[in-house]
Amino acid sequence: MRGFYEQQIDALKGLVSNEEPFIEQLNGFFLQKPKDTNLLRKDIMEEILKSNSELNSLVKEYQQKTIPIFLEWIEKGRKQGYVKEGISNELILYYYNMMAAAMENLYKQLADHPDIDQIFQQLKHMFFMVLSRNQSSVRHASSVLKTLGTVAKAEIINNILL
Repeated sequence: MRGFYEQQIDALKGLVSNEEPFIEQLNGFFLQKPKDTNLLRKDIMEEILKSNSELNSLVKEYQQKTIPIFLEWIEKGRKQGYVKEGISNELILYYYNMMAAAMENLYKQLADHPDIDQIFQQLKHMFFMVLSRNQSSVRHASSVLKTLGTVAKAEIINNILL
């Protein structure tokens, strides 16, 4: 379990330290259709904490390490012009946790829906619209991502951002 958490911490640190645009990282790393446990979700953490004191210590340690890294990543997005200045990091963390829980619940309800990928892309677009400074940030993000990837990647980004 510790090894898994350390991999997640390293992945988060990689997001902060690399030059990849914030919006591309948001699309690729966060708010995905549930594949495995969302490690930042408070309710999942609380359930683990109730059942095992050794895991309790590990989870608390993980939270102490990941939340500052997550907030550093948000600051990266703010510096790149993707995140509004007036939204506090604490509020963004609450918003992310709320959206992650809602998306996980929605995925359970719509797992067999034929348009589930499109639904999740639209939800990510809505998530970003709340965080973004303005419409020009959204258009700029789309154009940056088009130049970075293949035509297929650009189509996915257009579906998410526009």
